[in-house]
Amino acid sequence: MTSKQGGGATYTEVSLDEMRTFLKRAFHALEPQKESAERGEIIINLPLSERVVIKVFTSIAAGRDQAAGVGADAIRVGIYRDGRPLKSGKWPIVKRTQGWKDNLRERVEDMFEKADADPAVHGGGFVNW
Repeated sequence: MTSKQGGGATYTEVSLDEMRTFLKRAFHALEPQKESAERGEIIINLPLSERVVIKVFTSIAAGRDQAAGVGADAIRVGIYRDGRPLKSGKWPIVKRTQGWKDNLRERVEDMFEKADADPAVHGGGFVNW
């Protein structure tokens, strides 16, 4: 892991192995975790049920081991049912800075809690959060 000082927080390089290891340790109950590539980006899927997954868009290009450089895409976290997003608009981001692991854990846990509390997630329809 390499850090580079920018204008505010310090950018931290995130490797694919580091991301995989972190997500497996932090969310080991959400197995099996599967990876896919969409639009050239590696996505790690954390299953909540057969139909519902939390997707972590890693900002790591397919075929690469490191995330994009300083100022490029952030890590994003979204919730999908049957391969479709459950809300329109942008998903929460996690900047690749020193605290990325804590921030990513919080974003995934937020999605998990919202999914657990909203019957629309598993029953059909879109969510309003």
